[in-house]
Amino acid sequence: MLPFLGASLWASPNVLFIAVDDLRDWVGHLGGYPGARTPNIDRLAKRGVSFTRAYCPAPLCNPSRISLLTGVAPYRSGVYGNGESLRDRLPDAVTLMQHFRASGYSVRGAGKVFHGTSAYDRDSWDFFFKQPGKKRSSFKRDPGLPPDAWVRWGPLDCGDDEMFDAKNAEWIISEMEKPQEKPFFLAYGLTKPHLDWKVPQKYFDLHPIEGIELPPVKKGDLSDLPVFGRKLAREVYDPSDEKNFAVKPDGDHVNVVAHGQWRKAVQAYLATISFADAQVGRVLDSLDRSVHASKTIVVLWGDHGWHLGEKEH
Repeated sequence: MLPFLGASLWASPNVLFIAVDDLRDWVGHLGGYPGARTPNIDRLAKRGVSFTRAYCPAPLCNPSRISLLTGVAPYRSGVYGNGESLRDRLPDAVTLMQHFRASGYSVRGAGKVFHGTSAYDRDSWDFFFKQPGKKRSSFKRDPGLPPDAWVRWGPLDCGDDEMFDAKNAEWIISEMEKPQEKPFFLAYGLTKPHLDWKVPQKYFDLHPIEGIELPPVKKGDLSDLPVFGRKLAREVYDPSDEKNFAVKPDGDHVNVVAHGQWRKAVQAYLATISFADAQVGRVLDSLDRSVHASKTIVVLWGDHGWHLGEKEH
């Protein structure tokens, strides 16, 4: 999404580059879900261009992000999984951030921009903000679940200021408030709405469970997928497995339905989207108040979507 820039472009505009993890088209202006509450992303869309047919190059974080940030497609880089390193596969690649650095920009970032082992690629940044260890907030577990059930969503008893994405938003805001000697490329990567879908209670309150609609699904919807796609859909989070994921016959979605969590999972995903939208709003409001407002391009993107029962996943 790009803001309206008027009749002419200045020589070196600033860039605010916002990545939203696992966000699908469940935002107001795209209409992917009727009850989505994303006023800040929607107002950004109204100010610029929204690309409604933009496809991710791969349905996983690492390959999608490396492809976007280097311009090298997965079938050329060989990066297909989340465990592969950018520099192991593409040691000589010039990232988007390196290109801006070479063009005289100050390049800084926080949060999830790259993924995993590539996250702090030192050649890409003048400075990358790293938070200290995360504080664990109390989680309201569904009382109807058996003791050994795996659930990674629900309301937290905390404020926004305790959340990882909110702390990174605060840092991004502080950077925009500083005097700038060069044009800046400032990257803000949100980790939400990636699992865990645990955010403060007020975001769940925006999406009452009685109003939650389930996404449409098609019986036998895995039948047209290749073997690897069907394997992904059958992966289940398993704390006893050293890699945390195990392939089981019924898959994750069957377990979600069996424990009566499907509607609650949809609610939690929507709540987490609204939380992410609120953090985007804080950053956009700060930009609008700053001296940089009239000379900054805003780009907001997601790495890939998320299944909420479609493809039996």
